[in-house]
Amino acid sequence: ERPDWTPYVAPARKLLGDNPDALYYFAPVRGDRSYRIRGNLAGATFTSFTVEGGSAGGNAAASSTGALDDTHMAVDPDGNYEIIASATRPATGNWLQLAPDSGQITTRHYYESRNCIVNQTAFQVPLRIEAIAPPPLPPAPDDPEIARRIATVSRFVGAMLAMTLASASAGDRTPAWFSRVPNVFNAPGQWSSETGYGNLHAHYCAAPFVLRPDEALLIEGELPQCRFANLVLWNRYMQSFDYTRRQVSLNRSQMVLGDGGSYRLIVAHRDPGVPNWLDTEGRASGLMYWRFLLATTAVPTPRARLVKFADIAAA
Repeated sequence: ERPDWTPYVAPARKLLGDNPDALYYFAPVRGDRSYRIRGNLAGATFTSFTVEGGSAGGNAAASSTGALDDTHMAVDPDGNYEIIASATRPATGNWLQLAPDSGQITTRHYYESRNCIVNQTAFQVPLRIEAIAPPPLPPAPDDPEIARRIATVSRFVGAMLAMTLASASAGDRTPAWFSRVPNVFNAPGQWSSETGYGNLHAHYCAAPFVLRPDEALLIEGELPQCRFANLVLWNRYMQSFDYTRRQVSLNRSQMVLGDGGSYRLIVAHRDPGVPNWLDTEGRASGLMYWRFLLATTAVPTPRARLVKFADIAAA
């Protein structure tokens, strides 16, 4: 009834495939209400708003019912914007459409900075949301209302733990761009709007890695023309490794690139002494997750091959 923005993930709270190069916020909403969102781009490489359906009551989102990104928003010269989120289109201005089953709005603010944005703990995106014509304030919660809220939390925790692309339970819901073969990437692709929680403006490419102590994974390819690109290492629960103390992700500005946007990245247990190292923390296995936002050219499939750690320089 009166939502506020909450940071979705933090260094000690990770879920749904967090990204060290992005700030995420969410606000619970109702499909039969209207809301005014005000904010500022704050120098972000990319900004978007997505509406998730079926997520009321702590349930996992079943679909993405609406999306709006900064290429389709009216923004003033100082980066300020206003959006109306409602079921019906306003007479003027930016509009984020709500569906009857809309349960929350998620924002994404991507940054290609040398120091990943999540480690810049003093930085916050200017962002507000207010209900338009909200109902009267309810009385203080009684026992049944407290019980309902506890049940909501319980459902949310269960839904988040079950939602992992790498689990056997994912079955046919695993996207085609998510490889189940260790150290081999499938062709990049996009989320469908029926999957929930996906960024509909991005191409993705993901695969598990498996490395013995004396091995490393060499990843080569060419970046597409796009607004943003990075590679992040996760555990099986789609939680990033420790980006506060280790280099477990690389965005485009952090990569040492070759001609034409070519790259050569190394996934290894220890520093190989060459650029573009991704630190496994000594883990024998994990997940590798690429993001390419607003690509205007074809997104090439990354090529990966196992090498002996001692042979990296010659590989």
